[in-house]
Amino acid sequence: MPAPYSTFTSAVIPLPRENVDTDQIVPARYLKVTDKAGLAEALFRDWRFDENGCFVEPLFVLVAADPGVELTVDLESQVVHLPGDEDLPFDVDPFAKLMLLRGTDELGYLLDRRPEIDAWEAMHPARVDTRPSSGGS
Repeated sequence: MPAPYSTFTSAVIPLPRENVDTDQIVPARYLKVTDKAGLAEALFRDWRFDENGCFVEPLFVLVAADPGVELTVDLESQVVHLPGDEDLPFDVDPFAKLMLLRGTDELGYLLDRRPEIDAWEAMHPARVDTRPSSGGS
């Protein structure tokens, strides 16, 4: 089981989109090679560059000014701590946040609830009798 998440500090690699698929990671037009040499230049190519060169979103500007910049993500507070004491808030699904903070997943969450589930089951009759019938033909 993974360890509970709290905060982490890392180098910045801005990813300005949600719902990433493999065609966005490496566009198909770059996959005509038999080895991986040179694919680094294709990585997120259509997101990193436009007809004028490069996108200039706030995190991109921050990284351009200091390529070694590190940010701290605080999931519990739902903020990214930027240099200069500025915080960038972000939204996260409450259940996903709970799972990350506890270091578990949906199955682990249910298994942790086993005593409560068993107690509920004991107080409620089964909806369908799955016992083998006694006698009969």
